[in-house]
Amino acid sequence: MDAVMCGSDAAMQRDWRWTQPLLAVVVGLSFFLLFPPVGLDSRYSLLELSLVILTAVLVIFVCSRTTIRTVAVPTALAVLLVLMCFSAAWSFASWETARDALTFVVLAVVAFFIVHSARLNTILIGVAAGGLLALAGSLVLIAVAPEQAFYHTGAVQGFYGNRNGFGYVILMALPAAMAVRLAFRAGLLVKTVLVLVLAAGVVASDSKTSIFAMLLVVLVWVAAVLVRRHWGYLAALALGVIVVVAFAAVNYTRVLELLGKDPTLNGRSEIWSAVLSVVPHSLVIGFGWSRSWPAGSPHSAAVVEALGGHAVFHAHNEMLNWLVTLGGVGLLVVVALYVFVLWSGARIFRTATVEGGVWVLLASVMLIGRGFTDISETAPQGWFMLMLVAFVAAKYWSDSSTKPASGIVLLRWPQRRHAPRRGVAKEMIVSE
Repeated sequence: MDAVMCGSDAAMQRDWRWTQPLLAVVVGLSFFLLFPPVGLDSRYSLLELSLVILTAVLVIFVCSRTTIRTVAVPTALAVLLVLMCFSAAWSFASWETARDALTFVVLAVVAFFIVHSARLNTILIGVAAGGLLALAGSLVLIAVAPEQAFYHTGAVQGFYGNRNGFGYVILMALPAAMAVRLAFRAGLLVKTVLVLVLAAGVVASDSKTSIFAMLLVVLVWVAAVLVRRHWGYLAALALGVIVVVAFAAVNYTRVLELLGKDPTLNGRSEIWSAVLSVVPHSLVIGFGWSRSWPAGSPHSAAVVEALGGHAVFHAHNEMLNWLVTLGGVGLLVVVALYVFVLWSGARIFRTATVEGGVWVLLASVMLIGRGFTDISETAPQGWFMLMLVAFVAAKYWSDSSTKPASGIVLLRWPQRRHAPRRGVAKEMIVSE
């Protein structure tokens, strides 16, 4: 009997070893293709792509003979997906809402199976590789056709058509590069170079939103490292941040000039004001969710009028985006999801039992931080990242606690009724 069990374990280990590189490739290509460069734009629909990715992940999952002992889904995410789908019933563009909601549901399912099939480090390698692919392709375009690779201000836009898009893609990969572990000689050096190259790419984009989010990620990473040494270092850092913020508030106009922004934040305040003016018309459930605002919808029409005929396709603020599309109910659910991933990220980092676990915290900060003045998870690539973060957080939520999570926080099947034996959580993580 023992011999049979040993043989079965050995077979599972072999399956595990060959599936990890394949999953890294799938994650990397998914990351890259979900925000396609100009040359691939409109060549495929996002729904088609998401279904292809799901098929590939399921094939790997079945062939690897992976078993999922516990299904864990953040409650806020489950509610949010239901709201997105049901909002087609009252949406201004019902077909568009149904299509986009289905696409995002499929991407959520993809993320779930990836998280339960791959090591966290495998996911990080895939995301970092996808960002490196985007950067390398853009560098090739700079060498071949520099007139297409640069924005008119001299900022790098690569093969994404605009500098904000380029900065967004490179930024998405940065937290993964910061958290990944490269287990070979000179791995730390390679990781350091990768982080510096991606950070340089974000700076080269001259996207103020992405640069701000990157600085926020670095600040949180420094704070996380310092707090492990001594709380006093964190207090000193917090004091420094307060001083800088106070100085910026006092010299607000001067700071905007240095950032190349006008008092309206390059029109963002006008967009926000116009959006807020129509929110009361459907305050509770919104006007129906979609990736981009349908032309002629109340929120789109209000912004077009405010901007003198110029159309935009999102609120340039994720909170307002969720508020206008899913109302106050949707906004509360999204905030609950934000709190879940941030708090989970802090818990996972504090326990220090999950290799690369700091990524959950850093990626959450990056996504939420960028959403202050632009879209983040509304874009398919950002949504894919948020889904990976959310399911990683759900998977490891209870590892540092003997008490099962409340159903208000996490939906689990089957429910764990007894505290795990000492060492069980550690064994689960190591067995990855």
